[in-house]
Amino acid sequence: MKKLRLLKVYYNDHHSLVRKEYKIFLPKGFEFPRGLRYLHWEGLESFPLNFDSENLVAINLNGSNIKKLWKGKKNHEKLKFVDVSNSQLLIKMPNFSSMPNLERLNIEGCTSLRKLYSSIGAFPEMKFLKELLLNRIGIKELPSSIGYLTSLAILDVSWCLKFQKLPNSFANMRRLRKLYMRGTNIKELPSNIGYLESLEVLGLSYCSNFENFLEMEKTKFLKDLLVETAIKELSSSIGCLELLKTINLKYCSKFEKFPEIQGTMKCLSRHGFTKYCY
Repeated sequence: MKKLRLLKVYYNDHHSLVRKEYKIFLPKGFEFPRGLRYLHWEGLESFPLNFDSENLVAINLNGSNIKKLWKGKKNHEKLKFVDVSNSQLLIKMPNFSSMPNLERLNIEGCTSLRKLYSSIGAFPEMKFLKELLLNRIGIKELPSSIGYLTSLAILDVSWCLKFQKLPNSFANMRRLRKLYMRGTNIKELPSNIGYLESLEVLGLSYCSNFENFLEMEKTKFLKDLLVETAIKELSSSIGCLELLKTINLKYCSKFEKFPEIQGTMKCLSRHGFTKYCY
């Protein structure tokens, strides 16, 4: 199998078998091909000690039983896509300095993961990451180094129930288009959130402790605003969001009044209110 480039091992759950019932035993002395480019292995428990991952471009370990990706220092300059979603035993991610060309990182549903390496975005080479999915993991906050991910377009920390705040460096991510923080414990946005000039979608649904909404006039490309929080009012600057198409204030039980609109809001086509909103 020296020429093998793609290896995919996945489960067929059509017969309602529990994943833990599946066992795959590798022969003694088995070695992954050095030229392997794509590895998709659901339920993987650990990598062989001799695993050579330096030529991997994409790795998908959805639903695996691993506690860490690999041991020791490794070079992953070719790695662009990492998916370890729903690996509930995962407690540690490797140092991101070994993955300078990473474009997509999905660690959603890794409920045992409590902290991200501060190396994420902390070095100039990590400039290609565009999508970071962190929903349903155990983090309370993001490292300040995340502000250096200048190419990031999508960030999702939804349903991280302990998540409380964004770092001030967050405003450096001028290419961020979609920010989802649904179901988190966040109370307010950083004062410089308005510098996210490319932001199109802001999702704050089910953030029951969120109370203060700041000036947003600089986010001129914002199209979808999903609030559904404990806010009492919106800033009058919302009228400056001429491209806003959707605003959802459903279940804002404390909402008292809509601001006097000074702009046109000519694109607004969908809005949601409840009997609590006036």
